Amino acid sequence: MDEFLLNDDKVDIYLYGRAGTAATLDELGRLPVYTPSRAVIPLSIVTDIVETVDTNSIRRVDGRRMVTLSIIPPESIALEQAVEIVRQQLVAHLRAAGSVPASISMEISGASDQLDATRAALSGNYVVAVVIIYLLLVAIFTHWGYPLLIMTTIPLGVAGGIAGLHLLESSYNFDRHLHNGDSLSGRTHRVPAHRPETGSPAFWGEASAKDALTVETLDGLAD
Repeated sequence: MDEFLLNDDKVDIYLYGRAGTAATLDELGRLPVYTPSRAVIPLSIVTDIVETVDTNSIRRVDGRRMVTLSIIPPESIALEQAVEIVRQQLVAHLRAAGSVPASISMEISGASDQLDATRAALSGNYVVAVVIIYLLLVAIFTHWGYPLLIMTTIPLGVAGGIAGLHLLESSYNFDRHLHNGDSLSGRTHRVPAHRPETGSPAFWGEASAKDALTVETLDGLAD
C-alpha cells in the first residue's frame, strides 16, 4: 500500500484481508482499526483511501518498461526454497500456459540476487582455500603426496561418521532430525528435547545435523 520511515529504515505497509480481490474500495474504509486506547474506529478516520489507475512514474530497464511484484515468503520457508517455488510453480507455469507472452521477460531479483552472488563468491573462495591449504601442507610435510592423502581421507572420515550417526538415529531418513529421528517439521520432543534451540520449524537437514554435532560437542574438534 505505502511505506514510511522508522529510525531511518524504510518499512513497507501491506494490507491483508480474507475477502481478497473481492473487497471494494468502500469496504476498505469501514475496516476496524484498534487504537492504543483500546477504541475501535473505521480505517477511513485515520487515513485517506485514494484509488489510482496506474503508477505516477514509468520505470524502465534498458529502455523497456518494467513492473515490480513483491513476494514475501513465510518465515518457515527458506529463501532458496521460496525462489525455487517461484521459478518452477509460478514463472514456469505462466510461461507454459501462455499467460505471459514470450516478448515479456521475467527476472527474480532482490534477496535472491544476493543469495546467488554469495553462492558464487563462496564457490570461488572455496577453490582458493583448498589450494592454499594444500600448499601449506606441502610446506609442512615437504612432500607432494602426503597432503593429497590427508585432504582426501579427512572428508571421507567425517562423512562416514555423519553417515553412521544418521544410520543409528534416523535410519538414513533425511526427513528426520539427526539427534533422535524426530520429524524435521518441528523441534525434537525426545531426548535431546527442544532442539535445535534457534531457528523456526520446519528445519533443513543441514541445520539439524549441525545442531546434533553441537549437542555431542563434536563441533569444536580440530583436524
